[in-house]
Amino acid sequence: MRRYDEIRRKTAASGIWCFPSEFPAVKGSLCWTHTGCVNKGCKLCAAGKGHKKLLYSYRLDGRQSGMLVRPQHEGCMNRAIENWHAIDRMAAEYGREYLMSLRQADDNGEA
Repeated sequence: MRRYDEIRRKTAASGIWCFPSEFPAVKGSLCWTHTGCVNKGCKLCAAGKGHKKLLYSYRLDGRQSGMLVRPQHEGCMNRAIENWHAIDRMAAEYGREYLMSLRQADDNGEA
């Protein structure tokens, strides 16, 4: 929500959407998984715990896919996903405002 308010404030004055260059946005989700490895003598895998990995899941061309996220990239990916939610919310809000302006134009006979 904080990110949404920050972007909304910046765009309200100009009336256009302008995103700062440090504003990457990705659509998808992150989840922790536990997977086995190829080492036959691995104690974690033998105990059934597996190895903890962070997975980025996304859809591309209607197919779900995923990639492993390196530990040092977790924070960046979390922020980028939050940024996407802010953009998505702004787009929905814009759609509502656009439809309201169309209705208002109809009511005023400006069609």
